[in-house]
Amino acid sequence: MLLCIGLTGCSAPLESGVLERIDEHAAWCAPAADYPDAAFGAPLDFVEGSDLTILAVTADGEENVTISEPMVMPAADLRFSVARFPPSGSFADAWASAAPAVGAVIAPGDAVDLVVRVRRTGNGDGRVAQLVVKYEQGGAQYLAGLHEALSIKADGCDS
Repeated sequence: MLLCIGLTGCSAPLESGVLERIDEHAAWCAPAADYPDAAFGAPLDFVEGSDLTILAVTADGEENVTISEPMVMPAADLRFSVARFPPSGSFADAWASAAPAVGAVIAPGDAVDLVVRVRRTGNGDGRVAQLVVKYEQGGAQYLAGLHEALSIKADGCDS
């Protein structure tokens, strides 16, 4: 798709670049009673190209939730998906080294997880379809969906 504005210029939508995750889809569930604030994340690993800089972190498909506090942290022995916020237990050491995601520079081969805080904003179920990362690499900007979803269920995950 090509986007044209008036007669002054056209631009194509941003591509996913090295963070493209076409074939990777995961769906996580967290019972609202146990996760008043959830930490939700996904790997940001890549092996090609040069360093990348994160410009923004947003979410697609937010329903009855807000996301905030995007952070990057070194990968622990177990890769990050969902935990209580702030992450603790097996993620405590990695979380102690976490830094704000926006402005973070990640090198090829670094094992890094992106983590955001997710808070349900009402009494019903909450959902994030995927996290989206806008980043710059090699002078170009990219927009990558990370294809991991989170549902926070008011009545628990078995319902």
